[in-house]
Amino acid sequence: MNIKGKTVLITGAGGGIGKCLVQSFIENGAIKIYAADLNIESLNELKARYDNKVIPIKLDVTKQEDIENCRHICEDIDILINNAGVELAFPVMSEHALKAAKIEINVNFLGVHSLCVAFWDVLKSKESASIINMLSIASFITIPNLSTYCASKVAAHSITQAFRHASLNTNIKVIGIYPGYVNTNMTKNIDVEKSLPQEIATNICDDFEKGILDIFPDPMSKKLSKEEWHQNPILDCVIYPQ
Repeated sequence: MNIKGKTVLITGAGGGIGKCLVQSFIENGAIKIYAADLNIESLNELKARYDNKVIPIKLDVTKQEDIENCRHICEDIDILINNAGVELAFPVMSEHALKAAKIEINVNFLGVHSLCVAFWDVLKSKESASIINMLSIASFITIPNLSTYCASKVAAHSITQAFRHASLNTNIKVIGIYPGYVNTNMTKNIDVEKSLPQEIATNICDDFEKGILDIFPDPMSKKLSKEEWHQNPILDCVIYPQ
């Protein structure tokens, strides 16, 4: 699977990992990046740095009208990267857990599902195409203080496998990315060793071009990928008050 010459849509492009994905895909030869984010102003830096290679798009992945507008604009993409995500960090018995779960499911699961469906025919029309879903080690383990987030990532992992099955005998490859903790605003209140987002993005590009479908892009996730979660499915961590 090659990046050179490809046109890419990256959701959540204004965040820590998103910005690094834009940079890494351009460095690996992508000719155009549609950078989509809920906050379009967060994309100004990318637009200024890469000029006509980056096209900012306002996208709320929970709104169907935004998704349809995005599909209309981005009909030439070869690669869809579902990177947009939210983590609200509430334990399962918290009074806010149900509200958090609805938000996280809407973004982390239904948003991914909706974008994959919206761009399926666009991608099938290409000679070769890919869907890359940014998942998490939380797709396999339970982190008690991130319980609703974990549930949304389990759902996103499951739908990724369903789309992979649907892609059999087509030109589309479906890739799942399973990072551990990454040093971004999303994890700023979590006291645990974290990888740098640029390292994550670089490793994703490297493994993508090797044709790896399930990518564990950092030391923590590589360790857990060896099925250790079957022996210890609960991963504890310290979360600072928000």
